[in-house]
Amino acid sequence: MSSLQYFTVSRTPENVAIVSLKEKTSKPLTLSSPLLYELLEIIASIEESKLKGMIFRSESVDSFLTGLEAETLASLTDKNATPEQIMGFVSLGSKVCRQLEKLHCPTVAIIHGECTGAGIELAFACDYHIATQSALTQLFYSEIEQGYTLGFGSVTRLIKKIGLHETLSFLQKKKPIKENLNLGILDHIIDAHKALPLAQLLISNHPETRKESYSALRQLLPAKFEESLSAQSLKGHIPAIKRQVLENILQTWKTYSSSDEAIQEEVSAATRLFHSKTVRNAAHVYSTDLDIIARIPKSFSKQKRIHIIGCSTIGRSLASRCAFNHLLVSIHDSRPNALANCYQQLSNTVKQQYADFPEEQIDILDNLIIDTHNDGLRYADVVIEAIQEDKHAKSSLLREITHQATSDALIFTTSASIPLNEICKDMSEPERLLGLNLSHPDFNSTLAELSASDDTQHDITDVSAFISTLGLSPIYVKKSPGFVSTRLIMNYFSEALKLHQQGMRIADIDDAALALDMQYPPFEMMDIIGLEHCLTIMEILSEHLSIDIPLPLMQKVDQGFRGKNSGEGFYKYKDGQKRPQVTDNLKRQLKKSDSTSIQKALLSSIINEARQCEQDNLVDCAAKIDLLTVKSLGFSLEKGGCLNYLKQTQTNENSND
Repeated sequence: MSSLQYFTVSRTPENVAIVSLKEKTSKPLTLSSPLLYELLEIIASIEESKLKGMIFRSESVDSFLTGLEAETLASLTDKNATPEQIMGFVSLGSKVCRQLEKLHCPTVAIIHGECTGAGIELAFACDYHIATQSALTQLFYSEIEQGYTLGFGSVTRLIKKIGLHETLSFLQKKKPIKENLNLGILDHIIDAHKALPLAQLLISNHPETRKESYSALRQLLPAKFEESLSAQSLKGHIPAIKRQVLENILQTWKTYSSSDEAIQEEVSAATRLFHSKTVRNAAHVYSTDLDIIARIPKSFSKQKRIHIIGCSTIGRSLASRCAFNHLLVSIHDSRPNALANCYQQLSNTVKQQYADFPEEQIDILDNLIIDTHNDGLRYADVVIEAIQEDKHAKSSLLREITHQATSDALIFTTSASIPLNEICKDMSEPERLLGLNLSHPDFNSTLAELSASDDTQHDITDVSAFISTLGLSPIYVKKSPGFVSTRLIMNYFSEALKLHQQGMRIADIDDAALALDMQYPPFEMMDIIGLEHCLTIMEILSEHLSIDIPLPLMQKVDQGFRGKNSGEGFYKYKDGQKRPQVTDNLKRQLKKSDSTSIQKALLSSIINEARQCEQDNLVDCAAKIDLLTVKSLGFSLEKGGCLNYLKQTQTNENSND
């Protein structure tokens, strides 16, 4: 073999090859054509050497193989890429997996760390699959969220192993690794230091005659019943871009079952998906995110201390992110009950997410300090103000922080709507203040908007490194009330409230938003954020921007309805779940509202505000506004963000003239 760039290969005394993906410094391992060619060469060498087995693993401490390399994804989704070029890459991956599957000797994949579609494709061409007993180990075909599969044959192999219904279930949602073991996807879960000996044992005990691995349940299920069961799993709201992939898998199975022809159809289907406008639009969004991450030049020292003041939803979310990412974090609140509840909530979150890893629970909770006397402020490297959205309270607290914090500490405010220059004017060093805007944690956004004064004394790379350490992508926004995402979200809410005020039913407006492929319908979204908080932000933004506060929101707050956490907002809730609406307000229309007019109004409100943000030069490129509309607002990924959608719509209209 020629010198290897992506792998190391060693041989055990038992004549077993250990093929290890090389670790890339501070970056996750990703898939590319050169990597596939190198692996193909390794497989050919093992076949020729007549070794007794092959063990496939990664040297990385936190990832097995995660997704496509950014440049590879860009080339596959480029508008000038031909189907032949795309099929060339997909066929190469399919060939590698077929050769791996057909090796004369048994093969074992040891999965440690994050393993997404790229890793799943290669790992499941092996005979055995071992996962390490670690909180870092996760299997999830995340590429399906972006509208494609890689097409190397893993879907057919999974169907052959566990059946169609369970495969669709696995592909739709990230599951705990123990559940993957119970489904038959994994053969073993074991401590990391025991994985290699177990792999060698599996190879030495491998039967000479290889047997196909079929799910016992699958053999008992009639094909029609399994098809019906699988079709049921695709009911309900699934984003259009994801539904397209899942329905394509179902159709392939109906036509080819799990035969060799199905594996070849995976190649063709993946080629069609990569060449589609839908996937190109999604790639436009995700490549922007990847580019932001790639530009973060250095890592943040995990020896540094973080101090958070305020047990708000955002304060708790930040404390959780710090602790989970092994940063020492203290959190203070002037309200003792709020502080006690905060610890209990954070503790419950840790126990839920790491239920199978008691040692990890202890390690994470050890990173968390409940600071009743605010002592952490004087020693922190990063101080984050996260109290309620009140200008005077924030200004007073920030003045105190400036006096007590160390001279080189990063100081953040989490105000989502108050202009930075209004809350820093009482600080002795206002140029030290940084704005930080995060989405409500229930919406799972991985973006963080940042703003700073023109004469900031902070090294922006340090700021970006800290945000990145929390698992967030930093987007710098010019100082403006509401940043970009809050402006978009509040205009979306305002338009929905106006439609309701005009007589359209809440459920019809939310249904129309879902039909528009919005991930979050407006009234449910308001209930989750909290109606009082939404009203406060709208009131502040209305002082600076042209945003209306429709009467229905004020009426709900005046009546004491606060949203999901209180049990009732625009909807009623029980045990955190929305209760079915038996009847609507009798004063409203009895007939169903016009979905098309609702969608047009909602879409116009989002697009108009996004265009205004672009005209105000709030960010350095329009693609970042698209990224924010998708990840923070829940705009359709299939459309590639609202400005991308507008551009394509205008192009289509011009071409039709």
